[in-house]
Amino acid sequence: MSSANNEIRRRAVAMAREHGWYVFRLQIGHNEAACEWPEGNCKTVRPLDHWREASSNDPDVIARWDWSDANAYGIDCDRSGLVIADQDPGAVWPFNGTRVHSTPRGLHHVYEDVLGLGNAAHVEPWGVDVRGVGVAW
Repeated sequence: MSSANNEIRRRAVAMAREHGWYVFRLQIGHNEAACEWPEGNCKTVRPLDHWREASSNDPDVIARWDWSDANAYGIDCDRSGLVIADQDPGAVWPFNGTRVHSTPRGLHHVYEDVLGLGNAAHVEPWGVDVRGVGVAW
């Protein structure tokens, strides 16, 4: 297994250990055809397992998974009791939250989901995507 895969596994285990969040294995790729139009999302995200059944918050279980074909991990928002606001570049999110991940493509703000919020894309007026009940992030 590559050092990159080991780092992904280490981060997924840390999310479970430090926060008790349910995680699962992902493979993120690039879809060149989707980049051809202005609003196209070039990123493809593919869970490597049946993520709703496979997600776990047990660090020992997560460490034993085969991470050789995974290049990312996802968070099962529903089982973890979370709602996540995905702030891409150019979007504004004026509410404080726990910033979990920062990439060139933006920030993820994480909140405890006490209302059972679902999903929304490009929430106005801020332009963020929100993920909640029944969704993986």
